[in-house]
Amino acid sequence: MQAPVGETSEGAKTRIVVADDDADMRGYLERLLRPLRVSELAKDGNEAERRFCCLTGQPTV
Repeated sequence: MQAPVGETSEGAKTRIVVADDDADMRGYLERLLRPLRVSELAKDGNEAERRFCCLTGQPTV
């Protein structure tokens, strides 16, 4: 049995954190991934790390 998009076979939510400093590319990726409801977009690596840590509950490095 295949898990629904955005979920693992165990039912956990799948998230993708994307970091890109190009606003046009972030916009493109947001439009591409929005229907899947699995993405977090960040303007740089620091913001991506903060978003990842918020999603996972792990402390920042």
